[in-house]
Amino acid sequence: MERPHYPNFEILWNITGKSAYVLTNDIERYYMRINDAISDIGKDKKEESSYLAFAFIALAAATLEYTLNLMASCYSLNVFKKTERWIRLEYKCVSDKLLGIVKDITKGHYQIYKHHVNIQNLLFLITTRNKLMHNTEAVKIAKNKMPDINAQVIDGYLVIPEEKAIVEAIIKTTDNIVDTITYKRCIEIGKSLIAFKDKVAVPYLTYHEFEENDMVIAHIG
Repeated sequence: MERPHYPNFEILWNITGKSAYVLTNDIERYYMRINDAISDIGKDKKEESSYLAFAFIALAAATLEYTLNLMASCYSLNVFKKTERWIRLEYKCVSDKLLGIVKDITKGHYQIYKHHVNIQNLLFLITTRNKLMHNTEAVKIAKNKMPDINAQVIDGYLVIPEEKAIVEAIIKTTDNIVDTITYKRCIEIGKSLIAFKDKVAVPYLTYHEFEENDMVIAHIG
Protein backbone atom coordinates (compact mmCIF):
# COMPACT_ATOMS: atom_id res chain seq x y z
CA MET A 1 0.00 0.00 0.00
CA GLU A 2 1.41 3.36 -0.99
CA ARG A 3 2.11 5.65 1.92
CA PRO A 4 0.38 9.08 1.85
CA HIS A 5 2.53 12.18 1.77
CA TYR A 6 3.27 13.45 5.26
CA PRO A 7 1.96 16.90 6.22
CA ASN A 8 3.89 20.08 5.45
CA PHE A 9 2.91 21.42 8.84
CA GLU A 10 1.09 20.32 11.96
CA ILE A 11 -1.24 22.56 13.96
CA LEU A 12 -2.32 22.22 17.57
CA TRP A 13 -5.27 24.60 17.89
CA ASN A 14 -6.83 25.61 21.19
CA ILE A 15 -10.20 26.81 19.88
CA THR A 16 -11.50 28.14 23.20
CA GLY A 17 -8.26 29.92 23.99
CA LYS A 18 -7.91 31.21 20.42
CA SER A 19 -4.24 30.12 20.29
CA ALA A 20 -2.37 27.61 18.18
CA TYR A 21 1.00 25.91 17.93
CA VAL A 22 2.38 25.28 14.44
CA LEU A 23 5.20 22.91 13.47
CA THR A 24 6.46 23.37 9.91
CA ASN A 25 7.82 20.37 7.99
CA ASP A 26 10.28 21.51 5.30
CA ILE A 27 12.12 18.21 5.07
CA GLU A 28 11.61 17.87 1.30
CA ARG A 29 13.36 21.19 0.70
CA TYR A 30 16.54 19.58 2.01
CA TYR A 31 16.22 16.20 0.33
CA MET A 32 15.43 17.78 -3.02
CA ARG A 33 18.86 19.42 -2.83
CA ILE A 34 20.50 16.16 -1.73
CA ASN A 35 19.12 14.43 -4.82
CA ASP A 36 20.32 17.29 -7.03
CA ALA A 37 23.78 17.16 -5.44
CA ILE A 38 24.06 13.40 -5.98
CA SER A 39 23.09 13.92 -9.62
CA ASP A 40 25.64 16.73 -10.12
CA ILE A 41 28.43 14.70 -8.53
CA GLY A 42 27.60 11.79 -10.82
CA LYS A 43 27.92 14.05 -13.87
CA ASP A 44 31.16 15.75 -12.82
CA LYS A 45 34.18 14.27 -14.61
CA LYS A 46 36.82 16.24 -12.69
CA GLU A 47 39.13 14.44 -10.31
CA GLU A 48 37.65 13.45 -7.01
CA SER A 49 37.77 15.60 -3.89
CA SER A 50 36.85 18.79 -5.75
CA TYR A 51 34.86 21.56 -4.05
CA LEU A 52 31.64 19.61 -4.79
CA ALA A 53 32.63 16.93 -2.29
CA PHE A 54 33.28 19.53 0.41
CA ALA A 55 29.95 21.24 -0.32
CA PHE A 56 28.10 17.91 -0.29
CA ILE A 57 29.32 17.05 3.22
CA ALA A 58 28.11 20.40 4.53
CA LEU A 59 24.70 20.00 2.86
CA ALA A 60 24.30 16.38 3.99
CA ALA A 61 25.21 17.22 7.60
CA ALA A 62 22.70 20.08 7.64
CA THR A 63 20.03 17.80 6.17
CA LEU A 64 20.63 15.08 8.75
CA GLU A 65 20.49 17.53 11.64
CA TYR A 66 17.31 19.16 10.33
CA THR A 67 15.72 15.71 10.04
CA LEU A 68 16.62 14.75 13.61
CA ASN A 69 15.54 18.12 15.01
CA LEU A 70 12.21 17.90 13.18
CA MET A 71 11.58 14.46 14.66
CA ALA A 72 12.40 15.79 18.12
CA SER A 73 10.06 18.77 17.68
CA CYS A 74 7.29 16.48 16.43
CA TYR A 75 7.72 14.36 19.56
CA SER A 76 7.53 17.42 21.81
CA LEU A 77 4.29 18.53 20.16
CA ASN A 78 2.78 15.05 20.45
CA VAL A 79 3.61 14.86 24.16
CA PHE A 80 2.12 18.31 24.73
CA LYS A 81 -1.13 17.21 23.06
CA LYS A 82 -1.53 14.43 25.62
CA THR A 83 -0.06 15.97 28.78
CA GLU A 84 0.06 19.74 28.19
CA ARG A 85 3.72 19.56 29.22
CA TRP A 86 6.64 20.45 26.98
CA ILE A 87 9.38 17.84 26.88
CA ARG A 88 12.55 18.57 24.97
CA LEU A 89 14.92 15.82 23.87
CA GLU A 90 18.51 16.95 24.43
CA TYR A 91 21.77 15.31 23.41
CA LYS A 92 25.44 16.10 23.83
CA CYS A 93 26.20 15.73 20.13
CA VAL A 94 24.60 14.86 16.77
CA SER A 95 25.86 11.26 16.83
CA ASP A 96 24.17 10.72 20.21
CA LYS A 97 20.98 12.19 18.77
CA LEU A 98 21.14 9.91 15.73
CA LEU A 99 21.61 6.77 17.82
CA GLY A 100 19.28 7.72 20.66
CA ILE A 101 16.27 9.54 19.25
CA VAL A 102 14.21 6.48 18.26
CA LYS A 103 14.82 4.80 21.61
CA ASP A 104 13.87 7.96 23.51
CA ILE A 105 10.73 8.66 21.46
CA THR A 106 9.48 5.08 21.89
CA LYS A 107 10.59 4.93 25.53
CA GLY A 108 12.91 2.02 24.83
CA HIS A 109 10.59 -0.06 22.64
CA TYR A 110 12.61 0.49 19.45
CA GLN A 111 16.15 1.58 18.72
CA ILE A 112 18.38 2.43 15.78
CA TYR A 113 20.49 -0.51 14.62
CA LYS A 114 23.85 1.26 14.82
CA HIS A 115 25.74 -1.45 12.93
CA HIS A 116 23.66 -1.00 9.77
CA VAL A 117 25.76 0.30 6.88
CA ASN A 118 23.47 3.31 6.45
CA ILE A 119 23.86 4.35 10.08
CA GLN A 120 27.61 3.81 9.89
CA ASN A 121 27.70 6.08 6.83
CA LEU A 122 25.79 8.77 8.72
CA LEU A 123 28.13 8.51 11.70
CA PHE A 124 31.03 8.89 9.26
CA LEU A 125 29.28 11.96 7.85
CA ILE A 126 29.04 13.55 11.30
CA THR A 127 32.70 12.86 12.08
CA THR A 128 33.86 14.13 8.69
CA ARG A 129 31.76 17.29 8.94
CA ASN A 130 33.23 18.06 12.37
CA LYS A 131 36.79 17.54 11.13
CA LEU A 132 36.16 19.74 8.10
CA MET A 133 34.59 22.59 10.04
CA HIS A 134 37.01 22.52 12.96
CA ASN A 135 40.22 21.44 11.26
CA THR A 136 43.37 22.59 13.06
CA GLU A 137 47.00 22.15 12.18
CA ALA A 138 48.80 21.15 15.37
CA VAL A 139 52.55 20.86 15.89
CA LYS A 140 53.47 17.19 15.73
CA ILE A 141 56.64 15.17 16.17
CA ALA A 142 57.98 14.04 12.79
CA LYS A 143 57.31 10.35 12.24
CA ASN A 144 60.63 9.69 10.50
CA LYS A 145 64.13 10.13 11.94
CA MET A 146 65.96 13.26 10.87
CA PRO A 147 69.56 12.94 9.51
CA ASP A 148 72.47 13.53 11.87
CA ILE A 149 74.42 16.64 10.69
CA ASN A 150 77.08 16.41 13.43
CA ALA A 151 76.35 19.94 14.64
CA GLN A 152 78.29 21.25 17.62
CA VAL A 153 78.30 24.36 19.77
CA ILE A 154 81.85 25.81 19.90
CA ASP A 155 82.55 29.02 21.83
CA GLY A 156 78.86 29.84 21.82
CA TYR A 157 78.42 29.34 18.07
CA LEU A 158 76.56 26.59 16.26
CA VAL A 159 79.07 24.89 13.97
CA ILE A 160 77.92 22.59 11.16
CA PRO A 161 80.42 20.69 9.00
CA GLU A 162 80.57 22.13 5.49
CA GLU A 163 79.59 18.85 3.87
CA LYS A 164 76.43 18.85 6.01
CA ALA A 165 75.43 22.43 5.17
CA ILE A 166 72.77 21.18 2.74
CA VAL A 167 70.61 18.37 4.04
CA GLU A 168 67.95 16.45 2.17
CA ALA A 169 65.20 14.86 4.22
CA ILE A 170 61.74 13.43 3.52
CA ILE A 171 59.05 14.48 5.97
CA LYS A 172 56.07 12.13 6.16
CA THR A 173 52.70 13.84 6.57
CA THR A 174 49.09 12.71 6.65
CA ASP A 175 46.46 13.76 4.11
CA ASN A 176 44.34 16.77 4.98
CA ILE A 177 40.70 15.79 5.59
CA VAL A 178 39.61 18.08 2.74
CA ASP A 179 41.54 15.89 0.28
CA THR A 180 40.16 12.56 1.49
CA ILE A 181 36.47 12.95 0.60
CA THR A 182 35.72 11.10 -2.62
CA TYR A 183 32.70 11.34 -4.89
CA LYS A 184 32.01 7.66 -4.27
CA ARG A 185 31.84 8.26 -0.51
CA CYS A 186 29.53 11.25 -1.01
CA ILE A 187 27.09 9.18 -3.05
CA GLU A 188 27.11 6.41 -0.42
CA ILE A 189 26.35 8.98 2.29
CA GLY A 190 23.60 10.55 0.19
CA LYS A 191 21.87 7.22 -0.39
CA SER A 192 22.11 6.37 3.32
CA LEU A 193 20.62 9.75 4.22
CA ILE A 194 17.67 9.19 1.88
CA ALA A 195 17.17 5.68 3.32
CA PHE A 196 17.11 7.17 6.82
CA LYS A 197 14.46 9.64 5.77
CA ASP A 198 12.28 6.96 4.13
CA LYS A 199 12.60 4.26 6.78
CA VAL A 200 12.95 6.27 9.99
CA ALA A 201 11.82 9.88 9.65
CA VAL A 202 8.85 9.64 7.28
CA PRO A 203 6.93 6.94 9.22
CA TYR A 204 7.24 8.98 12.41
CA LEU A 205 6.41 12.33 10.84
CA THR A 206 3.40 10.78 9.09
CA TYR A 207 1.93 8.44 11.70
CA HIS A 208 3.82 9.40 14.89
CA GLU A 209 5.15 5.85 15.15
CA PHE A 210 7.99 3.73 13.82
CA GLU A 211 7.97 0.59 11.71
CA GLU A 212 10.44 -2.20 12.48
CA ASN A 213 12.86 -2.64 9.58
CA ASP A 214 16.56 -3.18 8.94
CA MET A 215 17.39 0.23 10.49
CA VAL A 216 14.79 0.34 13.28
CA ILE A 217 14.82 -2.73 15.51
CA ALA A 218 13.23 -3.82 18.77
CA HIS A 219 15.26 -2.61 21.72
CA ILE A 220 17.86 -5.13 22.85
CA GLY A 221 18.58 -5.38 26.55
